[in-house]
Formats: sequence, C-alpha cells, structure tokens
Amino acid sequence: MKEAVIVGGARTPIGAFGGGLKTVPVVELGSLVMKDVFKRMGLRPDASSEMEAAAPDKLKGRGRIDLESQYSDWDEAATPVAVDEVIMGNVLQAAQGQNPARQAMIRAGISKETPALTINKVCGSGLKAIAIGAASIMSGKRYPGRGTGKYEYRAFGLTQSPMGAPNGADRRRRYLRPDGF
Repeated sequence: MKEAVIVGGARTPIGAFGGGLKTVPVVELGSLVMKDVFKRMGLRPDASSEMEAAAPDKLKGRGRIDLESQYSDWDEAATPVAVDEVIMGNVLQAAQGQNPARQAMIRAGISKETPALTINKVCGSGLKAIAIGAASIMSGKRYPGRGTGKYEYRAFGLTQSPMGAPNGADRRRRYLRPDGF
C-alpha cells in the first residue's frame, strides 16, 4: 500500500452567519485556497499529456480556452505540476451552482481536463475530501509522481461561505440554528 502525506495546506477564514464573508461566493474562497497552496510551494498547475488526450473531442487540440486563460496568472518560473483530481469540501452548497469544486479549480487556474468532486457532508466535508483523496492515493489509483517528467498532486479545499440573508435577516435567523441550518 502506498503512503499518502499532506505536503501543504491553507484554509479560508471562519465566518459567522451574515458576517463579513456573506457576499463572497464559496467558489471564490475555494479558488483562493487552491492558488495559495500552489504558490506557497512554488508550483503551477499544468495539464498532463494523458489528461489532454482524454479531453472531449470538441476541446482536443484547443489548448487553454478563454475561461482558463482568464484565471491563469501563474509565475512561469514555478514548477509545472499535473493535478490529477480536485476534491473540495463545501458545507451549505445550496445556490452555489453545479460542482463548486470544478468552478473553484477553473478560477484557480487548474486545467479544464482535471476532474473535480465536491463533498457536502456538513462539518466533515473537508476531512472527508482529504480521506477520499488519501484512500485513492493509497490504493494505487492515483500516482503522485508518475514517471512522466512532471509531478502530480491532488488539491483539497475546505470552504464554507457564511449565508447572507439581505431581506428580513432577523426574522429568518429565528428559524435557523447558528450553524446555518
């Protein structure tokens, strides 16, 4: 069995219901965490040739699409890494759109070929994302350091966007517990 280790990390600030982060989308918070982890380690995400070969026919050979280019502001001197999967924990996923992990990874400059999974398990989302990623590496399904000349890493994000209730917040608060439920 392979060993899985955490080699870098970051997290979002912890907010309160209706607090200062209520207008910041979880996708934005997640992308900031992902970018920060890579930048701290001197890495920049890059698609592997295997991932590019597995892209849908409409996207093969196109390189970066406009949306990717918009968010790709990486230091070219940083070491390129192929991210083989993004698993992001996200509490209170309602109204965040489809697969917030995928949205966050695109905004973090990670290639469109990278699969993404969002875990919604209330307080355990981030920890569950780490456990799933570690199990995948330990089982041999993912290879952090394949012999392709590039490193391969997995990105994890733990995000929670505090809910904002612009109209009648005091009245709504009576029906919600402090953690947003």
